[in-house]
Amino acid sequence: MVHGVALVTGAASGIGEGIAASLVRDGWTVRIADLSDRVKEVADRLGVQGTQLDVRDDRAVAAWVNESPDATALVTSAGICAGEALVDSTDEDWQSVLDINFMGTVRALRAFSRNRIAAGGGGAAVLIASNNAFWPARTIGPYCASKAAVLMLGRTSASELGEHQIRVNVVAPGETDTPMTHEALQDPAELNEIVRRTPLGRIGHPEDIADAVALLLQPGARWITGQLISVDGGISLRGESDLNPVHQDAS
Repeated sequence: MVHGVALVTGAASGIGEGIAASLVRDGWTVRIADLSDRVKEVADRLGVQGTQLDVRDDRAVAAWVNESPDATALVTSAGICAGEALVDSTDEDWQSVLDINFMGTVRALRAFSRNRIAAGGGGAAVLIASNNAFWPARTIGPYCASKAAVLMLGRTSASELGEHQIRVNVVAPGETDTPMTHEALQDPAELNEIVRRTPLGRIGHPEDIADAVALLLQPGARWITGQLISVDGGISLRGESDLNPVHQDAS
């Protein structure tokens, strides 16, 4: 089934790349963007259009979205996991993470929504947050705060945009094997603890998140908006893990 045009940010690796691949398989015409120059390689492999893009640049984000005024789906996956403990942090630590994770999402969603309203409405967006939107994790407060902001952005946007028949939902991945988390997951003790706390008994993979996003963009989800879906194997049922993985910056 051919669905239409979907835009995906942060699609050069990890969850974003998995989402782009899933949407291609579902019949979407996919256009991807990422800060990394690897976006061209991924685009060529998937047979889609790829653009190198810095989501901190409002004009560049708007220009990229406006190149596809016919797009009816948006997925915002660009982000970094970084930060410091509160007492060691600087304004720059907070601003850099919030500018990418939160404001980068705002910029893409804002431009997409303007286009959909101008086209008469309709469409759907999925914002990628994290279980850290509601689970505090020591030493990465800026990341947790940015993802909590994405969650509330999804809810307020869904409320505002519903009259235009634009749906907005938020997906919160649990611990997923991506370039952002791969180093930490090489620690057997940490990996075993995550698996032990997860009812379904394993860590996540990008395709697990991607398939949930694809479901939310399908016509069958036409009456779902403003919702948070944790795609985490059930670990959020068991409270905060208090794990402190070693994360690396990655889109």
